[in-house]
Amino acid sequence: MRRLGCCMPGGSFMPEGEGATASAYSRLRLGYDTIMNAGYDYAEATVGLLMELEPAELDRLVSEGVVIEVANSFIPPSLPIVSTPVEKLDAYVDEAMRRLVRLGGRLIIFGSGKARSLGGDPKNIKYLENFLALCSRLGEKHGVTVALEPLNARETDFMNYVSEGYELMKRLGLPNIALLADAFHMYCGNEPISNLSACADAIVHIHVSEPDRTYPGASGGEYLRAFAAGLDEAGYAARVTAECSFNDFAAECTKAYEFMKVTF
Repeated sequence: MRRLGCCMPGGSFMPEGEGATASAYSRLRLGYDTIMNAGYDYAEATVGLLMELEPAELDRLVSEGVVIEVANSFIPPSLPIVSTPVEKLDAYVDEAMRRLVRLGGRLIIFGSGKARSLGGDPKNIKYLENFLALCSRLGEKHGVTVALEPLNARETDFMNYVSEGYELMKRLGLPNIALLADAFHMYCGNEPISNLSACADAIVHIHVSEPDRTYPGASGGEYLRAFAAGLDEAGYAARVTAECSFNDFAAECTKAYEFMKVTF
């Protein structure tokens, strides 16, 4: 049986007047509680939020039993992979993985469309390949897997299709690198749902939203029901996360769960 999760949004879901000033601890704690109270099996957060935590805040979350199984938005735009010194990337990835593992997580999603841009030069792919090798090495150290997230062409100029991510992963053959499929990005790129089956041996995580990026079920769910059927055909049985925009996080993440539990 698949496990269902939800990504917590940014500070906009905090109580009125607190969004801009709330600590990283408060944002993560409230997001986690909201997701778990809605019925989900796990919570997904951004790496950026984990990196904002003060050491004492991280210790407090660990002591309170907060578990973040998956983290996304791996590398910030301020650390472009093609131009950031390797030593700086190494230190960032090492610390991100250390923090995630302390919170019980073992999977990081590599979307980061701006950070991974080739900057218009296909030759820059070597920097991305070296970065993935770095991630695999540190992943072995920490027991973390990094899942490649293909993003639509409006968000990045590198790896726009699940099939492309699959080819890259297979070509590099790195032990701690896997693949994610995102329903929204597959829809935007007109990528066949059948690619879920074609790449099934590499896919370890799924993101879902409506084609307009609203929460699952908000726009009728027709595409997502077809996507779920594709997951069935692929034999996929792991995590499925709602990654979407929210206007009212508490109310809409509950509605998303109600749709997801009967669809996925």
